[in-house]
Amino acid sequence: MKISLIFFCFLLSGNPFKKQPDSYFNFNKETPDNSSMVLLDKQQNKITLEDLLKKHKGKVIYIDFWASWCKPCRLALPHSKQLKETLKDIPVVFVYLSIDEMTNPWKQASIKDGLDGYSENYLVYNPLESEFIKKHRISSIPRYMIYDQNGTLVDAMAPGPVNEDAESVLKKLAGVK
Repeated sequence: MKISLIFFCFLLSGNPFKKQPDSYFNFNKETPDNSSMVLLDKQQNKITLEDLLKKHKGKVIYIDFWASWCKPCRLALPHSKQLKETLKDIPVVFVYLSIDEMTNPWKQASIKDGLDGYSENYLVYNPLESEFIKKHRISSIPRYMIYDQNGTLVDAMAPGPVNEDAESVLKKLAGVK
């Protein structure tokens, strides 16, 4: 039933991977290599996933793919925030990646869900061109991934924050019992 609901939300959304025209974002520079997943922060600065992984080297990274139109995603966000709070004293970073088509719905949902003040909340800028998106078949959300402290993807289908296993998996990877 859950999978059907998620797929139904995905179908209703139209094409969530539609290329974003630059006019929505007011960019001053070219998009990095399209094979990289390019992320946009709320100040419209771009960073690649590779650069984000380097930035957080030494920490476990828990990635949450979501969108403003995805009800299951939005319902899981409070659980994700609670898990983030539970794990605040260990080296785990929560990264929220929205696949919304435009910035306004993403920004409005981020405000409503309390992510607007969180620095690791991004909009995926190039989901259609990204080899990462294609390789990992990110076609339905919510979707979670975990990177270890060396920046290696260790779980491309990680448990969601509602799942009791998420906390223990993150603690184990962070070296905490």
